Amino acid sequence: MPSHSAPLIRMLLVAGVLCPSLASAKSTEVNVIVDFTPEGRKVSHPEPGNPAYYYPVMGSFEELGAGEAGEKAPRQWDVAHVVAVELAKQGYVRMSPAPYVNSSGQITYRDGTVVMVPADPVPGQATALNPPGGIPLTRAMLEGPSGPYSLKPRAAPAAGARAPATPVMEVLQATDPIHGPVMKGVPSLILCFQYGYANPQMASFDSTNNDPITSVNFNQMQMLGLVAGNTIKDLGLDFDRDAVMQRAEQDRYFVMVSAYDFEAYRASHKVVLLWQAKMSASSDALGQFSDALNALAWAGGPYFGRETKRPATVILPVTPDGRVEIGVPTVKDYSDALLPEPAGR
Repeated sequence: MPSHSAPLIRMLLVAGVLCPSLASAKSTEVNVIVDFTPEGRKVSHPEPGNPAYYYPVMGSFEELGAGEAGEKAPRQWDVAHVVAVELAKQGYVRMSPAPYVNSSGQITYRDGTVVMVPADPVPGQATALNPPGGIPLTRAMLEGPSGPYSLKPRAAPAAGARAPATPVMEVLQATDPIHGPVMKGVPSLILCFQYGYANPQMASFDSTNNDPITSVNFNQMQMLGLVAGNTIKDLGLDFDRDAVMQRAEQDRYFVMVSAYDFEAYRASHKVVLLWQAKMSASSDALGQFSDALNALAWAGGPYFGRETKRPATVILPVTPDGRVEIGVPTVKDYSDALLPEPAGR
């Protein structure tokens, strides 16, 4: 049996065994695409015990293309929370900076090496780490009421003056080339969240000389980018391309997560895109964007930070009132290599 038939057989088995009545029930397809840049392919995916921290940037509800009458924008917090839950399952954690601390209460670098500091740092001079005769930096020193390494608030500077650098902040912001940073939870990514609906801008022109009426989709490239992204070049089969073109002509709800290099922006304000995940579903069977939000984030979760070579589609049932039910999904696998099973499902 040809190897290229395996994905199709797998798809049919999942649909027939797990969801025998799904074909006859009202359902919606969640389309998932994750595009990577060359820079993004150099970044490792998070692993257990070694998460990737991110700084979130929330967009507002976007209305692209023809308008949706009566559409209600969701609360930003609802979108941020739902997507953050799925990101966390893949090892992407919202930034929460804190120093590494060992069982003795000493501040360490990431590899466990104790941070040594001068006992009496000179104000106004750079603080040398690990100097001869240095002492271990401890949590008690950070939490103490006074001292050069106390994190307690100091007197505010005069109006117009800049607050002087303090030894404790120099130490906490340090990164050793061998032992790593002092702080954990420092972001390596900026994640931008976009959400809303994208509808094709279709127009029909009267025919002349008895030619058929011509229909034009003015934002076809935008819609194709949403449902196919960079994978469109890999869709060699006619039925794959036909499916993508059909999705590009549907009114769709979407959530996009774009990952940027935090350090490149911090150091030189360079905007370096690493990857972009796009989840979308036809709005025809749904009532509001809020009815699709959980399904969009849930279906995209296992793909966050993993490049897709072809569009992935998750089929979910829809209740009579237009809400998506998060139950047992049916996955249409268009790629030769399977992605890992969704975590925590």
